[in-house]
Formats: sequence, structure tokens, C-alpha cells
Amino acid sequence: MRVDSLTGLLNHREYQEELARELERAGRDQLPLSVAMLDLDDFKQINDSYGHAEGDRILRLVGETVRRMLEPGDSAARIGGDEFGLILPGRRAAEADTLASQIDRQVKALNLELGASWGVAEWPTAGPSQSLLLFSADRALYDRKLSRRNGATKASTERERRPASADYTLTAADHQRGLTAALARAVDAKDAYTRSHCDMVAELCVLVGQELELEPRRVLKLRLAGLLHDVGKIGIADAILQKPGRLSDDEFEVMKTHTTLGHSILFGAELFEEAYWVLHHHEYLDGSGYPDGLAGETIPLESRIMLVADAFEAMTSDRPYRRGRDERAALDELQRCAGTQFDPNCVAALSRALRRDARWLSESSARGGVKSVVA
Repeated sequence: MRVDSLTGLLNHREYQEELARELERAGRDQLPLSVAMLDLDDFKQINDSYGHAEGDRILRLVGETVRRMLEPGDSAARIGGDEFGLILPGRRAAEADTLASQIDRQVKALNLELGASWGVAEWPTAGPSQSLLLFSADRALYDRKLSRRNGATKASTERERRPASADYTLTAADHQRGLTAALARAVDAKDAYTRSHCDMVAELCVLVGQELELEPRRVLKLRLAGLLHDVGKIGIADAILQKPGRLSDDEFEVMKTHTTLGHSILFGAELFEEAYWVLHHHEYLDGSGYPDGLAGETIPLESRIMLVADAFEAMTSDRPYRRGRDERAALDELQRCAGTQFDPNCVAALSRALRRDARWLSESSARGGVKSVVA
């Protein structure tokens, strides 16, 4: 099905395919192309206060409003629960921003107790690839949301004389959630398998971090780094990323750059600690890893945890060209390489956590990840 059944706009998958077609055309004809992402503000409160039937009615009205504002050649999709994406061939970013602003005004004119935040990005300025283009638009959207929240929080602070630290905690969390969603969507646009792999690695990182008794805040940051550890792969060519067989030496050198690209993306998103951990999540304990050949405890602990989680998930997952191993075989392989490739303490922590948390394993199996309980 090409369309979203609720709004009649394109669905998420068709949006991705349509954008790929338009980017190919823009490159061939040397024409501008912009995308816009719109997110309804405080939509959850509508569902909570009035019920999902009313929420669905509002989404249909917003969909009709978006469709009415489009020009011939434009495309629009519902790409999430309350998120909409526009593809605007031939338009510059400034024109896309104007259109998004007009849609926001039209939505507010419906008297639905909500408006929209938006972000736009222009190809190729904001990103030469589809994934980077969508990431740029998503990040602009969440920056706008953060800016609005900052303004509201500042006014509230002045009225209530609350400590500034409380405001910082709130807005930092909002900022992190927005950036995480934008980055995760960029990974998903590049490769659905990579996204599901990253979800599983994040959960494994949490298990290991808790087993090693890291403080809760550190575990949360570790989970975010695990979720985004492969974000640099959005810059790797599909021919290399999705090659079913063994990579050539030259191809492997290209693949290795995903750590430095991931570091650049996360550092630019002001996720500084996470960026450093991601940079080094392919360093080996004996110094034979990349990108810097770090060894032993010079490798950040969080990077060592990610390497173990990443390897375990990769070994236990089915790929198009092979079936995954069972958990015991994967743990045996980690143990065999402990002390050279992997940190023995991290391997032992993963083994203990998996043995204890059989419930997690069964739930993971239902999601298509690890497939049997460790004995």
C-alpha cells in the first residue's frame, strides 16, 4: 500500500522511495530540491485528554490541510504518529520554510489547540545523501522545538523564580530525545537492518553497564551511544554496506571510516562523550583495532562494552547470507577472544547478565534478535 490509511498521504516507505526518485532526478537535471519535516506540538495531550478517536480526526484534518497547501509535483507523507514529511522539487530551503510556516498557521486556524514545529533542508547543501538530508531536516525540526521550549521555560522561570538548573535538565532531555530521533531515523533510512541491530546493541550495553555497576546516568548515556554507534554508516556507499560477501581490502578501509564519521556527526550534535565512545568502539584490547590503535585501559570502558555488545548481536543475528549462531556459541567466541580483542570483564558481565535475565532474552527473540536462552 502506497498511502497512509488514516490521512491518505504517502506512507513512510513510499516517502523514502519517492524521495530517492526525486533526488536522482534533481541530480540528473541539476535542480534544487528541499524537504520539510513537520511535527504537531503537544499532540500526545490531545490523545490523553480527548481520546484516540479525536486524535485520528485531527490527523485527518491536518493531512487535508497539508495536501491543500501543496503545488503540482510536491509530495507529502505521514511518516510517524504525528509527523509529516514534504518533498519539494525545484524549491530552495527558504521557500520550503515559508511553506511550512504557512501550514503551521493553517493548522492553528483550525482551532485544534495545537500548532506545528518544522525543519527544512536543501539538497545538496544540507547533505549529499538521502540519509544526511533527512537528518538535517530532522535536526532543524528539533532545534526549533528546543528553541520554543527554551522560550517558554525562560518565561516560566522568571514568573516562578525556579532554579536555572531545573530548566537546564528539562531542555537537555528534550534536546537529546530530539537528536536521538533524528539520528535514528537517518540510520533507518539508510538501512533497516542497521537500525534494528543498533536497538539490540543499545539494550545489551545497558545489561553490561548495569552488571558492571555503572551509575544510572552513565548507563543512560551508554544506551544512547549504543543506539547510535553505527550512525556513521549513513555515509558509507550502499554497495559496500549491503555487500553480501567479504569486503575487499579497499572496501574495508572505506567501511572503517564509519567510526570517524559517526564521531563527527555526534560531536556536531553536542553529544560529546557519546561521540568519543563511538569513535573508539572498534579498538581492540591488544591495540590491533581502529581508528587509533588504542590498547588496554586507554580504550574508554564504554567503547569496550559497545564492542562486546556489537559483536554478540552480530553473531546471533540472521543475515541474508548466513544464519546466526546460538548464544552459547557466540559467548564462547567472545571468551576465546577475551584479552586480545575483547575486555574479559565486559565479556564476563554480558554472560552473567544474559544468564540472569532470561525474560529479556525471550522478549528479544520475539523481536527477531537473539534466539534462545543461555543455559
